[in-house]
Amino acid sequence: MIIFFCDYTSSLITGNTARPLTDRLRISREKLAYIVDSTAAPVATMALISTWIGYELGIIGEAFAKIGVEASPYSIFLQSIPYRFYSIFALSLVVIIAVTLRDFGPMYDAEIRTRTTGKVLRDGAVPLAAGDIEEMMPKEGIPYRAVNFIVPIAFLIISTFIGLYWHGVNVGGADPGNILEAIGASDSVLVLIWTSLLSAIVTMIMILVQKLLTFQEAFDTFMAGAKSVFAALVILVFAWALSAVTGELGADSYLVGLVTAAKVPYQLLPLIIFLISCLMAFAMGTSWGTMGIVTPLAIPVAHAVAPHILIPTLASVLTGAIFGDHCSPISDTTILSSTGSGSDHIDHVRTQMPYALLGAAVSAVFGFIPAGFGVPVWISIILGIGALIVFVRFVGKSTHVDLNYIDAKQKVEA
Repeated sequence: MIIFFCDYTSSLITGNTARPLTDRLRISREKLAYIVDSTAAPVATMALISTWIGYELGIIGEAFAKIGVEASPYSIFLQSIPYRFYSIFALSLVVIIAVTLRDFGPMYDAEIRTRTTGKVLRDGAVPLAAGDIEEMMPKEGIPYRAVNFIVPIAFLIISTFIGLYWHGVNVGGADPGNILEAIGASDSVLVLIWTSLLSAIVTMIMILVQKLLTFQEAFDTFMAGAKSVFAALVILVFAWALSAVTGELGADSYLVGLVTAAKVPYQLLPLIIFLISCLMAFAMGTSWGTMGIVTPLAIPVAHAVAPHILIPTLASVLTGAIFGDHCSPISDTTILSSTGSGSDHIDHVRTQMPYALLGAAVSAVFGFIPAGFGVPVWISIILGIGALIVFVRFVGKSTHVDLNYIDAKQKVEA
């Protein structure tokens, strides 16, 4: 959660950083990918400063201007955060699972497999990270120094913030005195490409100065890392193509039109919009596309039928879109989480889906239905987290295994 400013960066850095540790501690790659994915988009979308903020403020400002409401988009954004039920409950579920060491569904099988056999991947799995992991492992005898991790990562984070601000001001034409506007006006993908390359160069220079590798060895490792993400890039290209085709077909606008034309109780509007956003984001694999399509349609409807549910309805779009970004097999964040964690992509989607569906169900029942009837948001959050705890306690099964006993038993058998 510390790497909050961009879901792409969070997925790749967190997965690659934690993978050697989780492998050693016998935690499945599927579990690592789930944690990485759950702390990427759900965090970035609610962070006070992130690559998401500018886009969200833009669609909020346009939607409220359309209905003639004069208000600060950032103020509205802040008001919507407590109603981002799916994002809040997805993060809460990660903590509950981690603390209780209980899992359910395919994730339970994955964890038991890893803890009892040491296999972090199932037999036949095809991880999106490099198959030739050995190419990027340290040579025998090379000292491990924390500075070689801390400095490049710190450089990446600091240079990304500086790059986002500089690009937003000098290229995007934003007001230099407004940091949030500047970040929103920047091309975050372009900035991340440059800062990632610069961070890799800084890392290489540090390695060469300390004489840990020769230039040829450092360059070969760099190329091995680039090769490791090629499969993910291919999947991303096809995912973007599929998303574009889905949007061009107009199925999204048709779906929204059906619901808005139907006569339903206004108290259920946040719930309905949330479900539409979930389905659309899952099918299209894009949360930004879902936000951009649904928000301009949902806000006028909510303002017309019941202005007091305006903020919950807005939040239902913004957090419903995260559901798809979180678990859709064609979502870029889902793909990058599999890549950073070195997990088989389909295994990641399959094991995470029950958790995502649980978060969505709790959000609907304990979040958006009460919100439509005016129940205070803090009550919904408490009830929702309580429901998650009860579910995990009584449906989940313990994955705690005495690793020392397992190791001793395997040695005896060998």
